[in-house]
Amino acid sequence: VGDGPPTLRAPICQPTLSASGFSVTVPSECGRVYALEYSSTPGGASWASLPLVAGTGRNLVLTDRTAPNTPQFYRVRRW
Repeated sequence: VGDGPPTLRAPICQPTLSASGFSVTVPSECGRVYALEYSSTPGGASWASLPLVAGTGRNLVLTDRTAPNTPQFYRVRRW
C-alpha cells in the first residue's frame, strides 16, 4: 500500500558534538517524520528515542541536548 514499506533509517550528515549537545543534519521529506535515537551499544536492542520531528522538505537538525560525556551511539529513523 502506498509507495512501499517505510525506510527505517535516514542518511545523516554533519554529526557535531558541542557544549549544546550532539546534533546531526538529515535531508527531510514532507509527510515523513524523523526521530534521533541513541543507545549505549551499537547493536543493542534497546534504543531510546527523542521527540519526533515532522519533515519539511528541507534539511532538519536533530539534537540530543542531554548527550553524556560517555560513548553513545546514534541513529535517525524515518517513517
